[in-house]
Amino acid sequence: SDDPTILCNTIGFLKQSGHWISTENKKRFLVHESHEVRNQILAVFKDSPDSDFLVSIIQNLANASTFDSAEFALKQYDPSLVRDRFHHFLFAENSSLQLKLGILKTAHEFSSSDMAELLSSGLNNSDLLILNGISNALVKMSNNKDLKTNILNKIENHIEAISKRAFQLYLLRDQLKNDSQALLIQDHIESDLNKVIPILLKLGTLKKPGIPIETYIRYVISNDPVLLPIVLELVDSTFSPENRKWTLPLIDPDADRIKTGQELFPDLFQNPNDMLEYWIKNPHLWKTSIALHYLLNSENTAVLKNIKWDEIPNFIFTRNLFNETEQNYLNRNFLNDKFPIQENPPMYSILEKTIILKSVDLFHKIPGDVLTRIAQIAEEMRCEQNHVIFKEGDHGDSMFVIISGKVDVIQNDHSITQLERGTCIGEMALLDHESRSADAITLEESVLLKIDQEGFFQLMASNPEIMKQIIKILTRRVRAMNKKLTSA
Repeated sequence: SDDPTILCNTIGFLKQSGHWISTENKKRFLVHESHEVRNQILAVFKDSPDSDFLVSIIQNLANASTFDSAEFALKQYDPSLVRDRFHHFLFAENSSLQLKLGILKTAHEFSSSDMAELLSSGLNNSDLLILNGISNALVKMSNNKDLKTNILNKIENHIEAISKRAFQLYLLRDQLKNDSQALLIQDHIESDLNKVIPILLKLGTLKKPGIPIETYIRYVISNDPVLLPIVLELVDSTFSPENRKWTLPLIDPDADRIKTGQELFPDLFQNPNDMLEYWIKNPHLWKTSIALHYLLNSENTAVLKNIKWDEIPNFIFTRNLFNETEQNYLNRNFLNDKFPIQENPPMYSILEKTIILKSVDLFHKIPGDVLTRIAQIAEEMRCEQNHVIFKEGDHGDSMFVIISGKVDVIQNDHSITQLERGTCIGEMALLDHESRSADAITLEESVLLKIDQEGFFQLMASNPEIMKQIIKILTRRVRAMNKKLTSA
């Protein structure tokens, strides 16, 4: 059957007799487009683990909706087999980031000295999401069993390099702080800095398992002057003397991080152009994309001429990250028409849509590299004056972000508010499936971004960061409403 519901019912019926399902069908169901089907077939391996399917099961760790089922299935296998496959995928160039993060999320369940050794060897990775996943796994392992001294020493040696990355980020942020063209770069610097300090705290306290490290991380995030001294005391009493030198200035709000960083690491990039060239060479595609975008918009031809364009992945040039003007400029000067010619190019590039979405309250706190996934599903709408976007009582299956123009929100034939650029409408109906509570009509020619419910919910299911930030925004709205009611 092509019907996922029928397939799920049938697989569920045969769950206790997995041998009745052919090898061919098991392979087909493990990569089925429906996560419900994948979850059902993963449950079959509870009673009949088969090493022929181990790779396909591990690949289901990449998706949040099948992670739990895949993890449960893997626990039925010989841990040494699982660890061997984990090693392959963690260091394979063609492994997706989501697969690597999924493996790191469950690595502690297959803990051994070999696994700890494997993870510690990955702490030189350029992607901070990977480093965060490794540090989380090592914390969980150390809470179950003390890590060996040689592994702890290896981890200690990485703290200096990770701290250096943080000081370099602070320096770049300072150099670009007044540059209006650098919005996405500034956003990514903040996102990286928010990852670095928790990573350092986790790695530096591995010698003393049992420390409620997440509590201390929350203290740092809160930036509360009453709580930060507690974190500083933890670092002072737990970290090695050498690593205290690198780490304390990054946590102490009174430290001059620019001056300290330059004293501790004289080889930091002093020129932002050098750092931007480094980002372009970096395997992190988002860094490459936003560095190129900044260089184009700031007309920095000096750096653009130094780029080895043949070494940049084709992905950068085929996903509408850049607008038509930027594509034409690169084609003409550097790429020999590497960008494909489009008959009807979109009005806004994905990077431009990301910047627009960053201006909206609902998405403001979501890092740009995550938010760009919403930008990819956001559809442009060009509306004439008096265009009815939706009517009160309509089914709410999408939200809209106003890029230009003005929209009148009407309830009971009365205008209750007029919305302009940077505001969104219809977001509550998108989230709660309820009917529209008002009419929305354009007062002038307008351009909107439309985000459909189905695509948005799929993104939230596969990207917990989006879900987390949406919950934070809604919680903040509820608190603000409660405060108003209390004051009244």
